[in-house]
Amino acid sequence: MKADVFTGKIVLVGVTAIGLDPLRIPLNENPPTTGVYLHAAVINLLNSRLLQPLDQQAILLLLLILGPAMCWLLDNRRLRVRFAIALGLPAMLLAVALWAFSYYHLWITVAAPTGTVILAAFSVGLRDRWEKLRSEREKQQLMSLFEKYLAPETANMIWQRKSEFFQNGELQAQEQFATVLFMDIRGFTSISERMTPQELFSWLNMYLDAMTECIRLKLALAFILVV
Repeated sequence: MKADVFTGKIVLVGVTAIGLDPLRIPLNENPPTTGVYLHAAVINLLNSRLLQPLDQQAILLLLLILGPAMCWLLDNRRLRVRFAIALGLPAMLLAVALWAFSYYHLWITVAAPTGTVILAAFSVGLRDRWEKLRSEREKQQLMSLFEKYLAPETANMIWQRKSEFFQNGELQAQEQFATVLFMDIRGFTSISERMTPQELFSWLNMYLDAMTECIRLKLALAFILVV
């Protein structure tokens, strides 16, 4: 050991074993408070090295800033990035708290900030899950409606570009190039009189599907002949 290892320092020598310390105080029960610890506390008091807790208003301000900041930081991130942030930020808070405790005798609680980080990560994940489920439900409803009137390819195209077609829940006017088929069904009036609306609707869908398939085959054959 170097000769100057204790230079400028106060060294306390004592025992902490039960039954060996002659000092008896009301708190000396289980576990006992030994005299050397009391001497160390008095020395810290004389040197103004008391442990100072962080102001409650500062903690509240930290939590108010940390919550929205975490939500913004985790938004639109991959799962790995969110997991790394949710683990890394509490570790950083713990490191800052240890540094403040060791060098400035400042006590910074880490339980509340860590809980805020975990709660923010959980809320962001829950919100994304809810939005995904809602989007899937809306897609299923829209596709089930469009599949009755449109080809599956057209329905998928409308869903992929829904932000262009729908704004604020309303269908917006669009300028598109389209091919329109007009047809007249012979005896349709008499046919419709013999069917219920549900039966007529199903019959028309079957008829239009058959006609559409015929047109597709003719277009494909024409394309092959041209090529």
